[in-house]
Parts: sequence; structure tokens; C-alpha cells
Amino acid sequence: AAYNDNYTVSYNGEKLLTKMAYNKVGCVSLLTMDTLFTIPFDKAHTMNFSPDGKYIVIGSSKLFATVFDAETGDSLHTVRTNGDFDCDGCKTKVCISNDSKMVYTMSNKGAGILWNIKSGKIIKKLKTPEKSTDNILFSQNNDKLLLSFSDNLKIYDLNTGRESFSQENKDLD
Repeated sequence: AAYNDNYTVSYNGEKLLTKMAYNKVGCVSLLTMDTLFTIPFDKAHTMNFSPDGKYIVIGSSKLFATVFDAETGDSLHTVRTNGDFDCDGCKTKVCISNDSKMVYTMSNKGAGILWNIKSGKIIKKLKTPEKSTDNILFSQNNDKLLLSFSDNLKIYDLNTGRESFSQENKDLD
């Protein structure tokens, strides 16, 4: 099953990403209901359009994420979220910055990674808990990253890569 994510609909409201099978994602026009293109992809978990409409980023259940051209579906590059081992079920989550320049990826196996959406080069690794996050959000000016878990909330300063705030809460949703 795919992760429920608000960004599977493009910011202009014209396109939708959908899992068509365990190994295929479709991009559908919400205006015509036609499938615009399909993307071969192994076990999609999170699927996001960039705010500027240029990119699609898909995170796999197998510890990698790939950037695609949002008009053609062509693969641009792939980033492995943990090169130490393979995993089938690790559910890589992705979040694209508000300026469409960065992607944050995280799974329950290893550090979160901030990387450049255009080049695929890693900007920095954040020392984060090795557990699945419920939500990932960039601050409005993209200098902070919020991660929420079932029992706490953490904010990271993206200039330093360090945790700047943590709040425990058993009722956090």
C-alpha cells in the first residue's frame, strides 16, 4: 500500500500520481482522466510533485528514492537512503522543499538525507531516530525541517544539521 500523502496531486490541481501495481506508478490528468504516462518503479511508497511542477519524487519500500521529470516521466537520478544493506519494507518517505530545490528522504533504517533535487547530490545527513516518521514538513523559508513521530516532534536546523527542538507527546497525531 502507498503512504497517504497530500502531494500526490500536483500543486496546480491538474495531475495525480497513483500506484497502478507494485511495480508501476501512473500520472493521470484530473482534467481528462487520461493516463499521461506510466513510470516503472519498484514498490512505490511516497509520491510527491514538486511545488514548481517540474519534478516527481517517488520513495520506495526498498531504501531508495528517484526523481522524475513531471512532464515526461523520464528518470533523472536515484538516491539510496541507506547503502549498507537492502530492505524490502523499509518505506522511504520523501518531502520536497517549498522552493523545489531540495528533497528530504527518510526511512526507519538510518539517517535522514537532505539532497539536491536537480543534481541528486547529498547536501547533508541528519542524525534522526531510526524509526518511521509520521510527517515531514519544511518551514516556509526551507531552513528548518519538522519530523513528527507517534510519540514526539523534532525540528532540525538545516543550516547546521542539528536538532533544535524536541517535544515528547504520547498523544501526538
